[in-house]
Amino acid sequence: MKRLLTMASARDAVPPEAGDYILRDTKTPGLGLRVYSSGEKTWVFQKKLAGTPIRIALGPFPTLPLESKLDPASGETYKGARQLAEEAAAMVRQGLHPRLEKKKRLQQTQKEIEIHALTMGKAWDIYVAYKDSLVGKDRPTDRTFEDWHRAVLKLRVGTLWHKPVVDLTGHDILQEFTRLVNSSTSSRATNGGLTQAACLMRYVRSAYRYSIRSNKLRCDDAFIEFNALSSGWQKQQPRNRRIGETEGSLARWWDAVENLRARPGKDSNTIADWLQLTVFFGTRRTELLSLKWSDVDLKNRIIYIPETSTKGRRGHLIPMTQYVTEILQRRYDENQARDYNKKDGTHVGPSTWVFPSSRKRRSTGEMSYLREPKNAISKVVADSGVPFSAHDLRRTFATILDENGASSIAIDRALNHAPSSTAAKHYVNNPRIMNLRKLFQTLEDAILIEAGVKKAPAETFQVSREDYELLMKLKAEKQKDDE
Repeated sequence: MKRLLTMASARDAVPPEAGDYILRDTKTPGLGLRVYSSGEKTWVFQKKLAGTPIRIALGPFPTLPLESKLDPASGETYKGARQLAEEAAAMVRQGLHPRLEKKKRLQQTQKEIEIHALTMGKAWDIYVAYKDSLVGKDRPTDRTFEDWHRAVLKLRVGTLWHKPVVDLTGHDILQEFTRLVNSSTSSRATNGGLTQAACLMRYVRSAYRYSIRSNKLRCDDAFIEFNALSSGWQKQQPRNRRIGETEGSLARWWDAVENLRARPGKDSNTIADWLQLTVFFGTRRTELLSLKWSDVDLKNRIIYIPETSTKGRRGHLIPMTQYVTEILQRRYDENQARDYNKKDGTHVGPSTWVFPSSRKRRSTGEMSYLREPKNAISKVVADSGVPFSAHDLRRTFATILDENGASSIAIDRALNHAPSSTAAKHYVNNPRIMNLRKLFQTLEDAILIEAGVKKAPAETFQVSREDYELLMKLKAEKQKDDE
């Protein structure tokens, strides 16, 4: 049944007693009005695609009008059944199925919505979760995850955190980088906050680029633009600060550390031991703080820092020297004597950590090791007048080794650096522990002498027999004259 469809003819269409029928439009091919016995009416489109008939419901009458209309209030044009049918017919002529194309558009729209909902903050969470799912050497260390957690505290208050990844520009990154630099208030920020800001931006870059790769996003790399806007942003001047730069400064630092033991606080003695052992070992902050008694062999005087605790994922073997052994033996005896908490009477018992904290961790509520004793370090700095960080002690360790004649291979091994030369990689990467102990003992003696804890050995020199006889002759003549 065909006729020119209008809103009036559609309204006047009489429902059948049973089933349904379709009124076909004579103006727009494929457009029709389906009339049901219930009285309901629906605009439909019907055509053949590759010999197969397809039928699509365009919308109910009269909710969907026949002709498109302009809404004066919004200025938008709402499509009518005739325009929808014409668009469907155009697709059929191109060999496309209107229903499948509509589904694709909906999926594409949904994907675009999801992409724009992927903010930098969400991309960061996905990146960290991915890294946490890795196993073995591919998984970052616990120290890295802690660094990322601290980074989030600073990044989430900036505008960058809430921007969609696909919309990120180099100017957005530059704005955030500038904010991080200006927000640095730490007295220890020797480079004006640039070093810390660059470190945070490297974290963001890793998460940003992982998000682009994993989601196959089509967008320009914002960090390439940022590199052009702020050339050399990550090439900050490396720190080279050490203790003992001036005469007597190492002794003042040592005395301030010893005075820390008398400071009120359960952890003062523990922190003092950690500071002294750090300058003897040259370890990174968390590598030593997270040391367990199971990795300390007091009998054979060897310490092993497992690969899971080191930055380069290389196990680190450290020989114990004389003064170091005294410190660790004292720590062990004190740890074994732990029995109960005098404050609340609860049982404590020996700790698994060499440097246990007296406070529970806020995140887990468990007893753990010391984290970063900033207040104690500030106290030592104030008392000694020697500014330093935990990593400055590591640089001091390497400097004193070099001053006492250690080779570059030996210094790399003592610092647990990856070997750089062919000889170090394949021949002398693992020196014998007895020779390594001699190296560490030489360093310990040098530090204790400079700190005033140990006296320097008397200097000796050799003279010829003739010079000796002449000296004795002069001495005898002097005694004769004195008589």
